[in-house]
Amino acid sequence: MNQSWKVEQMAQYSFGNRQRTGDNEKSSEYLGNIVLKVEAYDHEANAVRGYTADGEAMTIRLSNAKEYADIYVNRRQHTTQDARERIARKQTGARADTGTFNMKLDEGEGTIQFQSVRKLDNGELIARWAESLTTNANESYIRAQVHIPIPTSNEETSGRNDRRRVNIVLPDTASLATRDNLDIFTQNRVTGDDGKELSGQIRSAVMVAVQAADDPTETPARLVWTSWDSEAKSFKAGSDALFEKPLSKMNWEVMVPLAASVGVKFAELKFGNDVSGGDRSTNAPALYDATMAGNIKVVIAQGFNAEAMPRLTEELVAMEKEAHESEGRKPMMSDRGFFAADVSLRSREGGEGFNAEASVKQILKNEILQPAASQSYAPRGLYALGEQIMAVAEQKGFKLTVAPKAEPVVQKEPALEQKAAPRPAMSAPLDM
Repeated sequence: MNQSWKVEQMAQYSFGNRQRTGDNEKSSEYLGNIVLKVEAYDHEANAVRGYTADGEAMTIRLSNAKEYADIYVNRRQHTTQDARERIARKQTGARADTGTFNMKLDEGEGTIQFQSVRKLDNGELIARWAESLTTNANESYIRAQVHIPIPTSNEETSGRNDRRRVNIVLPDTASLATRDNLDIFTQNRVTGDDGKELSGQIRSAVMVAVQAADDPTETPARLVWTSWDSEAKSFKAGSDALFEKPLSKMNWEVMVPLAASVGVKFAELKFGNDVSGGDRSTNAPALYDATMAGNIKVVIAQGFNAEAMPRLTEELVAMEKEAHESEGRKPMMSDRGFFAADVSLRSREGGEGFNAEASVKQILKNEILQPAASQSYAPRGLYALGEQIMAVAEQKGFKLTVAPKAEPVVQKEPALEQKAAPRPAMSAPLDM
């Protein structure tokens, strides 16, 4: 065998190709979904320059077909480069580009969710897909945990005009349960990550989570809503609106500690007939006293309850029908409790005699939703969300329990000292 031939041939091959990154497989860092408020377009690069909700300037472009094939097409399912590029051309061809967004979004007002953003080795940010969240100044967006319940009146969820109301919770707002915080959270108004407050009214929903100071293993949590004023044809604002209805067997365990935390007297609480006599006369007063003694943690987070706009409702109903027909092989948004999403809201004129309201225009999920048949399927319920907001409040450094106030000590004044002018009494601020 010619030795020189052998060396020349082996120089073209080396073991370890599985660990190499070739021309057909770009190296990148996954950044997830990112929302940008649009400042300018670069149509030639198919890129958008804008700002995140935290004020960070970014430029993100949509991946071209070659990058899409190399990064976003499943290599196990499509094993050849030609197959991956064929899928990429088909999918990128159906994707909105900067020209589409430029026509739909008002300049300086719109927001876009870029999906599956990756940072390439050269620092460029590319995205698999992009969808608009808001398009003009009358809209706002928020990052939230979202729950879409199926209406009890619609068993099949197949009708085109079925109404959908959406529960929205903002875990990042988790705070101490104080009267001031509760009043802020119950104003029936919403301000988005873009800093705009919508003119239309929205129904406030407050997530309440409680926990024994010495036992973090259980975190009862509930959503409570402001009540409807039939005369004014609007929702009542303020913390008092949460305590107008009698407490039920479903919520008294969180509402009693909440009342103690915000200064509602126990004697002022009303209990529904479904609350047992023992709970009303023994358990509830003991829970109230334990909260006053600083033995119960109480945390609240801001939320809303709003109706989905007709087009979004149609999309949700269609997704539910498709998921139902797949027998659990496709994800259904309304059977999994809460999930992370970017949500856009829009003010709409109310009906005759009613005030303008804020409705949900778009819900773009911000996490992978597993179908019910998957082993990874795990609905996120109220307790899990309660644990989340409790953890957020603790991470903020809040002192979640308050020691009982000591009785004031009255000291005799020295006989020869001149009396000072009386001053108004001031309560000590809550330690945060």
